[in-house]
Amino acid sequence: MKTIFEYDHAAAVEKACEYSEAPETLRALITRLKIEVGPHTVIPSPWNDSPRPLKALHMLVTVEGFTFPYYGSHNNAETMGASIASLGWTQQENRKKEQVIKARKDFKTGLLYSLLCCIRVDYSAINEDPEDMGFNRDSIKDMAKWNEIREHARKLQSALRLTREELESLPS
Repeated sequence: MKTIFEYDHAAAVEKACEYSEAPETLRALITRLKIEVGPHTVIPSPWNDSPRPLKALHMLVTVEGFTFPYYGSHNNAETMGASIASLGWTQQENRKKEQVIKARKDFKTGLLYSLLCCIRVDYSAINEDPEDMGFNRDSIKDMAKWNEIREHARKLQSALRLTREELESLPS
């Protein structure tokens, strides 16, 4: 996985394989896949309409030449958006800084796992029933979104060409 930030690749692979039913197949798949994580930004969450809108972490992810958006949680957004480059930290601020640094390290180590989970869900979406995914078949708006999701899944399948064993090795 090529990223714009430093991370412990071996730890990331181990974390992903920890949740796989076929870790050796997954290791081989990770080696084969060309995953690139592009620049990240913090944006208003696309899923939250509350009076106090949450922020989400937004990244572009490219796998085998197919690019798709990845949205992290508001916790990821706070972690990756927080500034830790200040001088004159007090003891309390130093603890906060250490927490942010640890949260960033945990996020970076878990990102490969999260991306592989997203790939598994997205890859399989083409075979799902829209109502099982929370879409109303009688809604033109819902079905338009569902068709976008299916097209995304079709393109992802075309780009990755996973075998059944590789697909089943992805963490869920």
